[in-house]
Order: sequence, then C-alpha cells, then structure tokens
Amino acid sequence: MTVRERPSGYDPGDDEAPAGPKPSAEVLAEETYVVGPGETTLSVMDGILVFEIPAGAFPAGTKLVIRRLKDDASPTDPTLTVVASPTYEILVQGSGPSKPVTIRFMYCSLCLKGMDPRKLGVYREDPSNPGVFTYLGGVVDPVNHTVTVGLEGFGKYVVLGRNVTFEDTTDHWARNEIEVLAGRYIVSGVSSEEFQPDRLITRAELAKLLVGMLALDPNTVMPGSGPSTPSFTDVSPQAWYYSVVEIASVLGLIKGDAGFFRPDDPVTRQEMAIMLARALGAGYTMPAGAKQSLPFSDASDIASWALDGVAAAWYWGLMQGMGDNEFQHLGNATRAQAAVVVLRMLELKGLVSSVVTLRGNLSVSEIGGRHFELAGEDKRVYVILPQTEPAKNCLEEAAQAASSGGVQVTVTGILSDEPNVYMRGQILKAIEVRVDS
Repeated sequence: MTVRERPSGYDPGDDEAPAGPKPSAEVLAEETYVVGPGETTLSVMDGILVFEIPAGAFPAGTKLVIRRLKDDASPTDPTLTVVASPTYEILVQGSGPSKPVTIRFMYCSLCLKGMDPRKLGVYREDPSNPGVFTYLGGVVDPVNHTVTVGLEGFGKYVVLGRNVTFEDTTDHWARNEIEVLAGRYIVSGVSSEEFQPDRLITRAELAKLLVGMLALDPNTVMPGSGPSTPSFTDVSPQAWYYSVVEIASVLGLIKGDAGFFRPDDPVTRQEMAIMLARALGAGYTMPAGAKQSLPFSDASDIASWALDGVAAAWYWGLMQGMGDNEFQHLGNATRAQAAVVVLRMLELKGLVSSVVTLRGNLSVSEIGGRHFELAGEDKRVYVILPQTEPAKNCLEEAAQAASSGGVQVTVTGILSDEPNVYMRGQILKAIEVRVDS
C-alpha cells in the first residue's frame, strides 16, 4: 500500500483521481490511499478515521480519496439535534467494495452536551438533498469517543445524535432506555408525544421489536421473505404485522400453538423470556444446573416449556425478578419492559456499545459499598459491575483469592464513563469473567 496526500485544491478530474463528481463543498483536508486485494488497516487523518478493509474487498491498485469538508451538516430532521463530527467524503476509483468496509469515526464528546452517546450513529448524506441523512447505525465506544460501522458503499458521512423524547416518559424509570432505542430507530411512539410505556405489549409488537433487533446483528441471516402461505391461521396477510410475524417464524423466534399465534394478546413474561432466549442464538449457552438455580420464589410455577427460556433470560442478565423475589411468569410485559430487555440484549451482543477485554488484578473494595475493582494492565482502575450470572459467579468465586492477595482475571464487558458512587475509576460492565491460570 502507498499513501499519497493531495492539497485541498486537487482536481478529482485528474487522470490519477477516482472517478466521480467533484466535491460539492470546500475541502479542508484530503488524503489519497492506494489499496490492494489484501487485508488492510488505514489510519486516516491522524487516526480520526480508521478503515478495516477485508481481504478481497478491492482489486489491486484501487485508489481511495478521503476528504474532510468545511461545512458542518445541517439536518432538516428536527430530532437530529447533535452534529458530533465533521462531514467526510469517501470516493473510490471504479466500483465500490465487494465486501463491507468497517470504518471507525471519532466524534466530539463535548458536542453531545449531556446526550447519551449511545444515541449517536453514522449517517449518509443524500447527494441530491444535502439536508437529508440516512441512518446507517454504529457501535459506540464512549471512552475512546468513536462510532464504528460497516459500509457497503461510499459517499458523504457524518456522526449525528438523534434525540427523541416523549411527554409520557419524562419521569419514567425506563426513560433513558426508551430514548436510546428511539434514537436508533428501533422503537417509536404511538405519536410524536406519547410512547405509552406502561401499556401492555402484544405478541405481534414484541415479534416486530425482536426482528428489528436481529436485523442489526451481522451474525443473523435475515430471510428475504416469509412463506407463500400464512404460517398461522389467525395472522392475516392484510395485517400490519404479517411480514414481521412470518420473519419471526422463519427465524425460530415464535412457534405458535395448534396453528394459532394470538398476535393481539398481551405477551406474558415467560413468553417474552423464551422469545428472548431464541433471539440470543446458539452462542449463549448455560450450564445444565441453571434451571435449578433460578432465584425466584415462584420458579416452580413456570411452565415446563418456558423454563429453559426463563433460565437463559435470567442467566444472561436480560430479565430479573419482580417484587417479593418473584418472576411472575403469567404477568404481562409492558412496552417499557420490552424496550429495556431489548437494549440489554443489544448491549450483550455488542451491537450498541463496543465490547472490550481487559486483564488485570482483581480486588474487593468496601469504599462506597462492597464491589470489585480491576487494576488493569494499562495502569487504570476499573469498577466491575457484573451484568450476567456467569460474571457474578466467577467474581464471587475469585473474591476469596482476591482477599488473600489478589488474583489475575480477564474481563469482557462494556466500558462506561458514566458517574458512579464508588468514585474509583471507569465502570466496566462485565459480561464474562475468567480467572487466569
């Protein structure tokens, strides 16, 4: 690979330039790279952008031009309230990549002005309408201030923050989770003012939510369409939820009973648990004794067909008990509860916030209340908050060794720079903990 820098006045009509239109805005900085067919990592503009190019994405000699444009994005959508990066234009000589190219965009943390960074995403500007932007998603690293996304084509891109609020969630316990999902176009309100967080969610609505979540997972192969004939006798092809119910059926999220799906029935908590467990996928296993370890006082009342699902949802930190240490398996789930568990799954799968793996010395601290801390190999201190039963169990097992001199562990989880009562360092939300030999 060779790197060639061009001045901002460089004419893209030059015979060495990528084919395509001339820049429509003034260029502040520009860099040109020649890439080959091999796997390549490009650090552009002193690391402000980082490209991870898979092998075979481009033929040998392909030229990429990356430009930083002078003018900031001006979205016409009033919910796009935060412009968190400059606009970048990416051009390629010839056809676009044959495989998705992963790009990490650095964003301005001060520009958020208190916004949850998980509401950020990478957007593509409409070439014929500069005020219109298409959401492409992105995984946020709130510590290193980056958003990472896979792109199948090139154009003009910017990091924007979408702030969607509802009048009836202002004081609601799930307000932040609802707003994060709304900012990512995963949930929407019943109107621009109302989300109706405490309304019971139907089986069809939960199917739609889970299908939308799995569509964000690169490990999920989404079906092109459902079967030619309806899978359920009570789901009409004219119903608004027909396509998502059929896709959910193909994905194995729902099975129905005797040919009926009961789409308009409120979903019970045990039904939600088993649908969540199916959405987790094969990579999230649990030990054989997990079902017997359920901590709920009413665990014996859970239906046998739902027991594995409830155990998986509890074990992986997606669902917790209700009051009086009960699971309340026949209780109905609300729209707010469904939003919270879906966000937990997105976090677990690393689809909203980046997942990191850190190694260091584990200790137990009583400062601010008993908790675990990791003295990382990077010389930083992290407060470990377990998010799953595997993480909790391993931390407790390691606690005795830690109290007698410390123990080396490897922690996989999500870093957060949110304030915490311990005032000891950044929070590391642990998904998995392993004691090193």
